[in-house]
Amino acid sequence: EAHAELNQISLRNCMNPHASMQQRVSSCNKILASSDLTPRERALVLSVRAEAYFDAKQEENALADLEEAIKLWPENGLFQRQHQFLIEKRNRPDGQRNT
Repeated sequence: EAHAELNQISLRNCMNPHASMQQRVSSCNKILASSDLTPRERALVLSVRAEAYFDAKQEENALADLEEAIKLWPENGLFQRQHQFLIEKRNRPDGQRNT
């Protein structure tokens, strides 16, 4: 039961956009270390960790997480769109988003 409670805390921190990038990544890592995740659950946590990396301007880490998420859940179009957005952002010389 303590393990389940710890996972709930880690999940909240992993998904909290107001937590620091380090807290988010660390919490996501704790969840990903669990062997009882389904492939889809693992893909979702990877996509959340990718957002944390993206917010910290660590695009390569974000891309790697999204590529793994796509392998785990290929029919999830959100992961594909997030990945495409990062590729386009990385390829723009100014790194700015189109508005």
